[in-house]
Amino acid sequence: MQHHGTLTALLVEDSTIVREYIAAFLRRLNFQVITANNGLRALEMLAHHAVDLIVTDLNMPGMDGLMLIDRLRSHKRFQKVPILVMTSVNNAHIKKVCCQKAITGFITKPFSQEQLGQEIKRLVEARS
Repeated sequence: MQHHGTLTALLVEDSTIVREYIAAFLRRLNFQVITANNGLRALEMLAHHAVDLIVTDLNMPGMDGLMLIDRLRSHKRFQKVPILVMTSVNNAHIKKVCCQKAITGFITKPFSQEQLGQEIKRLVEARS
């Protein structure tokens, strides 16, 4: 995979502990990381930053992950950006909804760093 400088990831997660943990992990994978604690904040961040990957939780106050994804996928600028959904809801309905929304990756909490790393690697490689 060709790296032109560092890739940037947007991490959207309302739990501070989880957000810090995953941000640190992404940095170890050589991502620049910008974070948001809900969908609205994520949209504000995206107005000012180009990103190569979006990692988002589904259950968040204000604007949840699915609403955020709808908003992103309706923008030409974000149609091709890989989106990895992290959720503690592991059911067929959510997975189906995610597939319909052109979500590129899905990982169920709790997950290992190894699982997360593999999923991120797959998404980033699929971009090129």
